[in-house]
Amino acid sequence: MKRTWGLGRTVVLAAAILAAAIVVAACGGGGSSSSSGTTESESAGGSEATKSEEASETGSGGEAKVEKILGEAYAPAKWEGPTEKDPAAKGKHVALIMTLAAAEGEQLLQQGAETATKALGWKSTYIDGKGTPQGYEAGINQAITEGVDGVVLGAITPSLVPNGMKALKAAGIPVVVQSNVEEPKEGLWLGNIGYNPQKEAEFLAAFMAKESGGEAKIALLEDKEFGIVSQRAERFKPLLEELCSSCEIANETDMQVTELETKLGPKMGGVLQANPEVNYVYAPYDAAVPPIVAAIKQAGLQDSVKVVSYGGFKQSTEYLRKKEIQNADVANATQWQAWEAYDVLNRTFGGQKIPSNAWNTDPIKLLTWENAPAAGTYFEGDEAEFEQHYKELWGVK
Repeated sequence: MKRTWGLGRTVVLAAAILAAAIVVAACGGGGSSSSSGTTESESAGGSEATKSEEASETGSGGEAKVEKILGEAYAPAKWEGPTEKDPAAKGKHVALIMTLAAAEGEQLLQQGAETATKALGWKSTYIDGKGTPQGYEAGINQAITEGVDGVVLGAITPSLVPNGMKALKAAGIPVVVQSNVEEPKEGLWLGNIGYNPQKEAEFLAAFMAKESGGEAKIALLEDKEFGIVSQRAERFKPLLEELCSSCEIANETDMQVTELETKLGPKMGGVLQANPEVNYVYAPYDAAVPPIVAAIKQAGLQDSVKVVSYGGFKQSTEYLRKKEIQNADVANATQWQAWEAYDVLNRTFGGQKIPSNAWNTDPIKLLTWENAPAAGTYFEGDEAEFEQHYKELWGVK
């Protein structure tokens, strides 16, 4: 039976439907439907085949666009970075200042920095910002005192550390910022890496449109503390409307990272109780998923409510492998991002103009029950052999 798109019909979501979402058909050009030449009965209602065809070709976005997006979302990572040679500078010292060293994403960023440092023959200092602007400023001061040649800020928004950014500029230390949506200003930093909120939101919107058969009723949790998180949510809303006109955001709830341990679970329970039509929860990031999953289980809704999120981290990929409530996660290649940052700094040390394709070379992938990484592993885009590409650009082994 062919599923229709953009219609408010009840669709049975079986495992076969999810599998079909992953095996994406090649997308060709399609013509728009027309009412000219129809019979009176067709104009009044039309055959099931005609309505199905119109649903897939018209509506907001249509099946072809969803399939095209999912084709990219599930595709193997590929190298699309710079080709201009970038000989490794000698004896450089870089500081990686992390938001919170205990955070899983920051640990992956450090691991990537460690391997990039080794390849370049440099020295790196890893500084824990301890999760506060005061800690970030202290980390910047430490880097300046140590006389580093460059700085990478891991998920630290520059506007939170205005004095530190000005001090780095005064010291002539170039800065690359990871997972930041603020545009560089006053020459305080070179640029941003490791984020693409438009594409990340697009992947989830397309997944939910298809996997739900146009029946997604979503409780959207938003954390406005973090620019990239908020930007993803704001882009997700119109994308969902475009790709799935019959899907609906049934509830929007604000949360903060400080609520994760004790408050988010009860808050989510209240949302589910007040909105019994909800069949999907949109989590702002993976750290929010465990209390959401616990609330869904406590409400006895584990067979009817699914969770989607962003990050690709350990607990979420474990949920995917076990097919336990969470059924989609947008993963970033975090270790690749570190190599990208070090490449940009290396080009700066060499006085090169930074090519546009040196920024945001790292891939994004949609993980589901069908393609979750093996236990103990992460999506890092290794199939693209990014480390080897950078080594060749740097002229190292």
